[in-house]
Amino acid sequence: MKKLDFLKVSFIIRTDRIQNNESPVYMMLFLDGRRAYIATGQKVSLKNWDEKNGRFSGNNSNINAMNEFIDRMKYDVIRIYNELKSKDSDITVDVLRQRLKGDGGKEIKTA
Repeated sequence: MKKLDFLKVSFIIRTDRIQNNESPVYMMLFLDGRRAYIATGQKVSLKNWDEKNGRFSGNNSNINAMNEFIDRMKYDVIRIYNELKSKDSDITVDVLRQRLKGDGGKEIKTA
């Protein structure tokens, strides 16, 4: 019987890398007990981050655009995951990270 894979996608900020009162936002992938972090390229001030929900907080056009951007990233990862799963490919967080960053369609198997 094939085991069930469970992909968890969330967004976090790196408080250890605060510069000018802004922290970088990272996407965290969790699959089969392994984690991968992907920089989103976005920064947020601590007062504009909802830690509980992993989203930008507030209600203006800039914050709404940032939330749409991270939602798009999440949907892209889920789409890539489902494509690989439909091909019965080995799926790891490293493969997902490489495919999301556009490092080719080559499937790289990692342990």
